[in-house]
Amino acid sequence: MYYIIIFFSDENLQHEPYIYKVIGWSDNPRAAALCAIVVMFVEVPVVWLMIFGFYRLRLCLASQCDCTQEEGKQEASSQVELTNRVYGSV
Repeated sequence: MYYIIIFFSDENLQHEPYIYKVIGWSDNPRAAALCAIVVMFVEVPVVWLMIFGFYRLRLCLASQCDCTQEEGKQEASSQVELTNRVYGSV
């Protein structure tokens, strides 16, 4: 979608015909197509897998420290009560 928007844009802020030379479809369509394919089928899945890995790591760490949402809610509630006692109710 990004490449389509760039293709139909007239120029960038420097008054050049496009932002990146590699996605200039009229100059080098093979390089532009290859760039689009690499982004769609390599870069996006790699970033998604990294985010999913961080999610799984978070779940693993939470299970190891025996953290539950209920305990977190109780701890947050006690911190709010302590803050209210120190600073007064807001």
